Amino acid sequence: MKKNFRTIASLLLAIAMFFSLIPALPASAANGALYFHFSNLSTDPNSPTPENRNSITVSGTYNGINPNTISYEIKRFDDTTTGGTGVKPILDEAANTFEFLNVQLNQGVNKIIVSGMSTQGQQMSATAYVKFSDVPAVYEVALSDGRVLEENASKPVVVTTQTVSISVKATNGSKGVTVNGMAMYPGGGDTYYSAGIQLQKGVNDLVIVVNSESKTQTINRQVVYHPTGSLTVNQLQIGNTKIDGQAVVTGTVNGVISGYVIMDAPPAGTPAVPPSLEVSVFPTGSTVPIMSSNATVGAASLLGNSLMYPFTSTGSVSITQSGEYFVYTKDTTTGFDVKNPFTYRDVNAPTIKQVYQLYGVTESGGTVSSTSQSIFPSSNNTVLNELPIYLMVEQVNAGNVEIESSKGGGTIAQKLTYNNGNTVFKITNLPSGQQNLIIKVSNGSGVSDTKVIPVTFLSSTYIDIYHLYNNQVFKNSTDFNQVTGRIVNYTGTSGLTISLNGNTRDLPVSGNGEFSFTDTTFLQLIPGPNTLVVADKSGKISTKLTLLYFSDTRSVIKNMIPFPVGSATESDPDGLFRETAKNAYNTYEKALGLRFEVEYTDEITVNLSHPTPSIFAVFTKDNAGTWRLTGGTLKTQLDPIDPAEHGRYFSIVNGANSSSARVVFKELALPEVGLQAISIGSRYQSVTTTDTIEITRERAPYEVLSPRLPNEGVLKQNFVEVSIKAEGANSILIGKTPMVKSEISDIFRLEVKNLKNGKNTIKFTIEQGTKKTNGQFVVTYTDDATEGSQFKTNISKSGKVKVFKGDLSLSLPKGTVLQQAKSSPNAEVPTINLLGEHDILFGIANQIDGRTVKAYNRIGEIENGVEMDGRLSLIPGDNNNAFRFTPAAHYGYSSPLYWLDAGSLNAYSSNVEDFNVKAAAHPYAKGNEFHQRLIPQNWMELSQKGTITLKYDSALVNSASSNLGIWWYNPSQGTWINIGGKVDAKKKTVTAPFKGFGYYAVKSLRYSYSDAISHKTARNDIELMLARGYMKASKTDAFGVYDPMTRGELATIIVKLLDIPLDYDTDKNKLTFDDIYQESVVNSMQWDYRYIETAARKGIIRGIAPRSFAPNMELTREEAANMIARALNLKMGEIEKDKAALQKQFEDVGKIKSNYSYPAILAVSKAGIITGVANSLKEGEKKPTYNFNPDAVLNRADTATIVKRMMNKLKMM
Repeated sequence: MKKNFRTIASLLLAIAMFFSLIPALPASAANGALYFHFSNLSTDPNSPTPENRNSITVSGTYNGINPNTISYEIKRFDDTTTGGTGVKPILDEAANTFEFLNVQLNQGVNKIIVSGMSTQGQQMSATAYVKFSDVPAVYEVALSDGRVLEENASKPVVVTTQTVSISVKATNGSKGVTVNGMAMYPGGGDTYYSAGIQLQKGVNDLVIVVNSESKTQTINRQVVYHPTGSLTVNQLQIGNTKIDGQAVVTGTVNGVISGYVIMDAPPAGTPAVPPSLEVSVFPTGSTVPIMSSNATVGAASLLGNSLMYPFTSTGSVSITQSGEYFVYTKDTTTGFDVKNPFTYRDVNAPTIKQVYQLYGVTESGGTVSSTSQSIFPSSNNTVLNELPIYLMVEQVNAGNVEIESSKGGGTIAQKLTYNNGNTVFKITNLPSGQQNLIIKVSNGSGVSDTKVIPVTFLSSTYIDIYHLYNNQVFKNSTDFNQVTGRIVNYTGTSGLTISLNGNTRDLPVSGNGEFSFTDTTFLQLIPGPNTLVVADKSGKISTKLTLLYFSDTRSVIKNMIPFPVGSATESDPDGLFRETAKNAYNTYEKALGLRFEVEYTDEITVNLSHPTPSIFAVFTKDNAGTWRLTGGTLKTQLDPIDPAEHGRYFSIVNGANSSSARVVFKELALPEVGLQAISIGSRYQSVTTTDTIEITRERAPYEVLSPRLPNEGVLKQNFVEVSIKAEGANSILIGKTPMVKSEISDIFRLEVKNLKNGKNTIKFTIEQGTKKTNGQFVVTYTDDATEGSQFKTNISKSGKVKVFKGDLSLSLPKGTVLQQAKSSPNAEVPTINLLGEHDILFGIANQIDGRTVKAYNRIGEIENGVEMDGRLSLIPGDNNNAFRFTPAAHYGYSSPLYWLDAGSLNAYSSNVEDFNVKAAAHPYAKGNEFHQRLIPQNWMELSQKGTITLKYDSALVNSASSNLGIWWYNPSQGTWINIGGKVDAKKKTVTAPFKGFGYYAVKSLRYSYSDAISHKTARNDIELMLARGYMKASKTDAFGVYDPMTRGELATIIVKLLDIPLDYDTDKNKLTFDDIYQESVVNSMQWDYRYIETAARKGIIRGIAPRSFAPNMELTREEAANMIARALNLKMGEIEKDKAALQKQFEDVGKIKSNYSYPAILAVSKAGIITGVANSLKEGEKKPTYNFNPDAVLNRADTATIVKRMMNKLKMM
C-alpha cells in the first residue's frame, strides 16, 4: 500500500513540476477553444456559417475568463479590421454567456475574433467564420391590413378600395426596393413600405424589385380590386390561355371561357343568390360579339365580405385575328356587368410586350447596360421631372421601333441597343406639360403595334445634391468628405460654385451635368450648423443645405499597461507590476515602461506627479498627419538630442485609424518609495477626457528572482541557479559561500549543487553595512529518469559515475581529467590545460528536437541594458533540428536520448593563462546552442579512454538484443556514429567506448534488407554487423550480400571492432599510403581513410606496393587471413612447419600465393575464424576433404560471419 501511495505521489509531483516550469503563454500560443465557445457560428475556416444579413448577433459561452475584458473584432478575409474594437458584450455572469448585438458583416468571409484575459493573466481568443453574401431575398409581402400576398396563392386576395398600401420584408435591400417602378420607403430593419398604389378593377400585378449592393431580385404578387356594388372577374381564361390584367396573348387561343366572378356578400342572415351569367367576346370598337353564351356557375367561396363563384361558358370561341378584344360578363339577376380587355397578337406580328425604365445605365458606343430596371408605368399619373431617362422596349417580330411625343417637338430620343438586343430610347428632349409617348413597332409588311403611355413632363433646371439633405446631423466630421450631384435638365450654359460657411470655390461640371467635389481640406465642418450652397454662376439656380455637426464621440483612453524597462515585448509576463485595483499597481522596480492607446484624439497630454507635478509630454499632429512631441519637460530634455535618438525614450504612432494613437514611454522614473501618478489627457475636437494610472514603489529587503516560486518550486535536476536582488547589499552568503554580484545591478548569483532528493531548504544571509538579514526558500528535487531530468556532477576519484537511477553510467580510468578537444589525434592545441573538479551535465532529451529543458529562467541575460533574471521563457522546439534526431532508415530508439556535456575550455593561444572555461550547459542554452558549437575547441574531451553503459527498453526480448547498439551524435561534426557495444541481455544494458560529449542513445535495427533476410546462413550475422555499426549496406535498398569485400572495408571493420584509438594526420603527405586520402569523410562509403591509416600504423595491414594500399581492391581469403591474424595477435609458427600442417588440412595449399601467408592461414583456421570448404566425396572416399580457397574473393555475407567469430573470440558477444 505504501509503495502504491509513493508511486502516485511521485507521478503527481512530476506533473506539477512540468506545468510549473511553463510560463504564461501568449494568446497566439493558447488554445482559445478551451475558453470560448460560439453557440451559433462555425469555427472552421473551411466551412464558414452562411449568412445573407449584413448584421448578426454573436453569442456563446466563456470559461476561465475575466468577463469585464471580453471584446470582439471583425476582420475581412485579408485580415483588415473593420469593426468591433472597444465594443462590450451583454453578459450573463451566472450562466457564463456573452452576446454581441448588431455585428456588421463584410462581403465574403468574415473572421470574428472574441478575446479576453484569463484568470491567470493570459490573453485568450477564439475565432468564428461567417460568409456574408448580399443576395436580396423577399420573405413577406403584406397588405396594410395584415393579409399576406402569397406566391401562387390558391385563393386571390380581394380588396375593395382602389388605393392600397403594402409592406415588404426583404434582406439586403441596401440599394432600394421598388413596387411597379415606385420606390418604397425603408421602415427600419428589413421592412419597406409603399402607400397609394393605384389599382385597376380586377387582377393587378405587383412587380417588386429588391436591389442590394451588387444583386437584384424580382418577385410578382397579385391583388384583385373589387369595388363594392359591382361585378369583378378574376382568373379569366379562354381555353388554357390566361387573359387577366389586359393581357397580350399569342398562339392558339380557343375554347370555353372560364374564371371566377366576385360579388358582394349579402347581409348576415340573408341567403346568397348565385349570379346568372351571360358571357360574350367583342372585338374592341364593335357591337357585334364573335361569341355569346350563358355560363354555368359553381358553389361560392367566401372571401372576407365577398363571394367568389367559379363559372364556365357553355359556348366556346376561337381567336385568330390580331387585334384588341374584351370579354363582357353580365349578371342578369343584378344587372352588374364588367369588361375585361385583352389583346391578341398573331405569333408572327410585331408586338410590344413591355416597356421598362432602366437605372444605373452605362453606355458603350451604341450599346447600353444597366444595374436594375422596372416596368414603366402606363397610368395617367406618371410625372417626369428630369431628363435623360432610358426606356427599353421589349418587342418581337419588329423590324423598326420608333418613339415620338404627341406634342411633337421633333426628335425626342437617341436610339440605342440593350445588351440583350432590345431597343433602348435615351429620351433627352420633351416638350413641357401633359403628352403621350407613342411607341410604334412595325415590320416590312406594314403590320404594326403601338403603345401609348401618358406622361407629364415638368421641365425645370435645378441642382440635385446626392447623399446629403437639409438639417443632416454629422457626429463625425470625417464622414463629410465629398459633395456630389448633378444639374437636372442641364443646358451647359454656365459653371457652378460651392460654398461652405462663406468660403467659396469653383465647382467643375462634366458634359452631362454631373459634379464631384472631394477636397477634404475645404470640406471641414465646424461644431454646430454649417451652410453649404451649390449655385450656378449666373445666379439663376442654387441649392442650399444646412449641415449640423454635433460630435458625441469622446476620446477613449485604454490598455494602460506598465512593463519592466527594457522589455522587448512591452509586456509584464512575470508580474513585476502587481495590480491592486483598476489602473493601480505596486512594484519593486526602480522605473517602468508604459504603453497606452487613445481612440479619437487630436491632442494627448501626459502629466507626472513625481518628482514634481508637471506636464511631461504633449503630442499633436502636423499637417501631414504625423504625431509630434510639441510640449512638456520631455521635449525640453530631448531638444538638444538628435531626433533619430528619440525612439530610445518614446514612440507614438497611429492606432487602428488616423484618429487614434498608440503611445509608449520607454522609461519613467519612480520615487525611492511612494506614488507616481501618471495622468493622461486626450482632447478630441472640443472635448477632453482624462484617465490616470498609479504606480506605487515599495522597497523590498530582497527578492528571489531564481528560482521563481512557485513556478520553479519543483525541479527535475540536482542543481539550481540562485539569483537574489537586494538593493544596497554589500554581499549575500548561501551557507558560507558568497554569491557573485552583478557588475550593473544589485543582483547576486550562485549555483547551488548536489540537491538531495525531496525538499531542500536554501538559507542565505544578506549583509547591508552592519545590518544582516536572513532569508530562505524551499525547492523540491525529484530524482527522476524521464525526459527533462538533468544531473550535474564531476568525475569522482574512482572514475565511476551513475545517473538517472543507474540507467546511464560512465566508467573511466583513475586519474581521468578533462581537456580541450582536438580536431584530429595529432592536432596541435595551444596548451594542454587539464580540469579535474569540473562538472559534467547529464540530461534526458526529447527524441524529436533534442531539448532537455523546455522552459527556463533568463538568469544573467541582458536585454536593452536590463538584466532578465526572474523572467521565465519557453525554449521552443526547433523544427530545423528535427532531422538531426530522426533515426536513420532501418533503426529506431530503444532507450531514452541522453545529453552529456562538460562545457569547453576555449584556449586560443600558447599563453597558459589565456583560456576561458565555460560550464556544462543544456543543448539549447541561449548563445551556446549545441548545433552552433561547430569546432572542437567548443568542447571538452577525456584525457583517457572510458566506457559508457546505457540501459535499454526492459520489454525488449533477449533474442532481439543482438540488434542493439549505442549511437553517438557528435555535434561538432553534425553526424550520428554507430559505436556498437557489448550487450548484457540479463542487465538490459549496452556498454560501448565513450567517444566524446554530445548525444547518446541505444538504437535497434528494426528491419534489415531483403537480400540479407533471404540469405540461408548469414542473416543474423549481417544484422549483428548493422546493429553494431561494423558494416554498412552497400546499396540504398540492399546490403550487398554477394558483393566482394574490399581491402579498405576490412581494415576499417577491424579497427572499429578492436576499438583502436584513431591515429592519423589530416595532412595527406604524412599518410602511409597515397591512395587512401579522402578530402572529406563520406558516411555512405564502406571504408574510411582514418581507420586504414590507423591499421597501417598499428601493423595490421601492409600495402601491395610502396605507398599503395589499393583500398577498393577485392579481398581474397588469403589476404583476409593475414589481416585478421595480425589484428588478433594469433600465435603463428614457422613457414615450413605451418605449410606442412596446412597440406594435411587442405588440398589446395599450392594456391597460396605468399609463403608469409602459411602461418596466418593456419592460425585463423585453428581459431575457427576462417574455416575450410568441404569438397564433394569422390568415389571410394569415406571422409570429406577440404580446400581453403585462398584465392577466392571474400563476399560481404561471409565477412559478416567471420567478424562475428572474431567477436566471439574477443568475448564481445
